Amino acid sequence: MPTFKPEENFVREYKFESTKRPSSFYKTIALHVLTVAAAFIFGLLYWKYLNGNAGIFVALASLVIYLVFTSLEVILIKNLRVRSIIIGLEVIAPVLLFLKTPIGILGTAILTLAIMAILGEITARKKMSNSIKPSYIKITRSKTTRMVTAISLLVILLYAPRLDENGNIISEGVFDRIFQQVVGVTNKIYPTLNFEQSVSEFAESLANQSLRKNEQFLELDQTNQSTSIAQSGTKIIEDLEKSLKVDINPSEKLSDVAYFVVQNKLSSLQESLKDQFRFGWLIILFFIIRSFGFLITLIVSAITEGLIQLMVSVNFVHVLGENRTKESVKF
Repeated sequence: MPTFKPEENFVREYKFESTKRPSSFYKTIALHVLTVAAAFIFGLLYWKYLNGNAGIFVALASLVIYLVFTSLEVILIKNLRVRSIIIGLEVIAPVLLFLKTPIGILGTAILTLAIMAILGEITARKKMSNSIKPSYIKITRSKTTRMVTAISLLVILLYAPRLDENGNIISEGVFDRIFQQVVGVTNKIYPTLNFEQSVSEFAESLANQSLRKNEQFLELDQTNQSTSIAQSGTKIIEDLEKSLKVDINPSEKLSDVAYFVVQNKLSSLQESLKDQFRFGWLIILFFIIRSFGFLITLIVSAITEGLIQLMVSVNFVHVLGENRTKESVKF
């Protein structure tokens, strides 16, 4: 009779294989999240800019970051089904804070952005598939050029409903930021001028700077010099009033008077031309914004190329040769 040995195990042991996902899976998820988040942050900062709570350069920086991420998606993501979903999220994310915008305007903005994003994607992927050694700068440029055009139209459409909210074509907050940026540049050229003064003080500083070049003025005593400067300053203000056909309060700050003059001129045009002015103003703004497209495309292309080269050098992504004739990169 056979004896049973308790230490013997008659059940075959089975070692389960690890189901750990490859690192490329998590890298892809991270890129998708960053792309959609960047699109939302751009929309958030533009919304804050329209409400006077963010600067234009901060919004532009967020736009550049978003365009870099969406360009990386073109280069690194091969799954077109997943990419289509991400494009849809990219289109919706920037307008989430503008849902109170009239549905017709909002729909047009979303549709335009979606069409241009898809066209840019198709063109960029064609360039990549038709190249033995793809130029990531050219690929990025193909995507970014169309995106910049679409986003230029997007920001104009989202701005349009606010044009008449307060009866002002340009809000005082937006004008003040533009004025300060212009002053910053001008101060580097004319450091002796103080643009934070009142109109009369600024006019007198201009007069003083001009009179200092006159030898006869320099021979006068201090009292007569001050009188000449005051008279010349008054004359500058009077000439400005005649030229602009507006009344200027000499005691007001220069920035306040500059805003009043610009707003007054634009309001007069709006009253005389009505909807034609509104349409023309939006067209002008579109072309002004779009004129920065080349610079933005150049910056985005350079950053994207640099990031690709950096990620390859640290083995974050890998260069593959497909059929020994074509180069591509992947996580």
